[in-house]
Formats: sequence, structure tokens, C-alpha cells
Amino acid sequence: MNFTGNLKNKNCTTMFYNLSKSHNEKYYFRVENSGFKGTAVCDSLQIKVRDSPWSPTIEVSGKQTETEVVTITCSAVTPCPHAPPQLTWDLHQGTAHITETNGTFTTKITQNITLTDAHDGLMIKCNAAYPVSGGFKMADSKVTLSVSYGPKNSSVEVSPSGSLSAGQSVTLSCSSRAKPPVHHFTWFRHSSQGPANVSQGHTYSFNLTEEGQYYCVASNTLGNGTSPDIHLRINDPAGFPWYAILSAGRGRTLCSFLDYKIKIMDQGNRTAAGNRRIALCQCFSIETQKRRSMKAEEQGCN
Repeated sequence: MNFTGNLKNKNCTTMFYNLSKSHNEKYYFRVENSGFKGTAVCDSLQIKVRDSPWSPTIEVSGKQTETEVVTITCSAVTPCPHAPPQLTWDLHQGTAHITETNGTFTTKITQNITLTDAHDGLMIKCNAAYPVSGGFKMADSKVTLSVSYGPKNSSVEVSPSGSLSAGQSVTLSCSSRAKPPVHHFTWFRHSSQGPANVSQGHTYSFNLTEEGQYYCVASNTLGNGTSPDIHLRINDPAGFPWYAILSAGRGRTLCSFLDYKIKIMDQGNRTAAGNRRIALCQCFSIETQKRRSMKAEEQGCN
């Protein structure tokens, strides 16, 4: 024990060293002078000695949303300002400082962070090392950030995958990573007049009649996320594009063209070639009837 104050300056500071559980007592201030003793019995001080140190406190000030700047503070109770605890944490190690509030001392370190979606779920750990006789006593605390952000990594999946045929049913699915979760999906198709809104919802199902480029836009309360374009291509069973077939011209010329291609590919299997030729011409007939009235026999499919 050491008296460091100066009574003339009304400073009666007393320093205790090597505290132990035996110091758990109530203390009074007394003035003694030439046999005179005066004790402040109405103003006592209770000292409680802990075996374990105080755990530090981690605070995050500000809204935990991407692009926001927050201040993260780790603080620890400092019963002895002359031997404060040493604070360390997972963030950039700044300079610790001691503050006093109503006679209570606290050691703090702070760090400002501009939040991104990568900080969501980040666990921050702060350690406090209290110096004691023969070494340190350790304590720590942890906090996990919960950062909100707009849609990220939006993408489109096609079902079925692989080669697609004209008239086939296709389903496009949109996915995106967001917090809060995506609450709205919008589908677009590129056209000569620009992007055209074709559907709403997590999936978009339709019968494929022509090639095109599609993409989705995922939205939540914090923003939008656009997927890369996906190009849907149409191929017929013989391996040449359907869009070429559907734009070949008059039915008679078209069927002759198909017949020639199929015979070569089937290497003389005329029965199979003929059946495939009829199916292709009938399919084409459905498309051409939208534009003109032609009889099936005029297309050479019989």
C-alpha cells in the first residue's frame, strides 16, 4: 500500500499492490493529527477483489447495411489506470486510450469500417489481458456482424439443359444472394426495340419458338441485381438450326430442301428419312398457316 496524495491539495490517493481476496473489506477515510482522529464513517468504500478479469465489451454503432460506415469499439473495465489491460482484436490494431466517467476508468480501442456484403457473418473477437503479479489474466468477447445488402451474383439456369428443339417447353430459373432475401424477380428478353419485360417470378416457363437472349433482375429493399444474358439456341434433330428452317420460304421449296439434307444424313435409310421429312413439314405448316392459307398438298408433304 502506498499513499501518493497530498492532503494540502485535498488529494488522498492510495495505491494498493498485489491485491488478493483478503482485501475484500469496507474502508474508511481517517485523518490523524497529534492524537486527534477523525473518521468518515458515513462515507465508506467497499473493495471487492475478483479472481477472474472482466470480459471486454464490443459495440457496433451505426446501421449495419452495405456502404454504411460503422464504428466498432472494444472497451474493458480498468480498475487500475496505472496498469491498464492490453486490448487486441481481429481488426486493425489501433492505439488504446483510457477514459473516465464518474470515477470509473475504461480502456478502449476503436475502428471505423465501410461495410460490404463480405462483412456479413464476420465474427470479431476482442481480448483483454490484465497485468497481475507474475503475468496476465485473460478475458475475451465476441460479436458477429449482420450486414444487409442488395442482390449479388444473380444468375439464370435453364431446364432442360443442353440442346433445345423448336416448340419445346423451357423453364428459366433466377437465383441471387441477398439480405433480406429477394422478394421480386423480373424477366427480360432482348429485342430490336430494347429489353422487353416478358414475365415476373422466380421461374419463367414457355414454349421455345425462336432463339433469343434472356436475363433476370432480382430485387429486394436495398437494390437490384442483374444476371448475365443467357442465349437460347434452337437445333433440330438432324443438327441444323430451326430458325433457318422457319425462314426458308415457301413450303414446297422448304420440304425439298429438308428431304435432300435428311437423305444425305441417313445414308439411304429412305423410310426413316421420309418419316422425318413429313414430321418436319407438318411442323413448318403450323408456322406458315399463321401468315398465309395454304393447303397441305401444296407443300409437298404428302
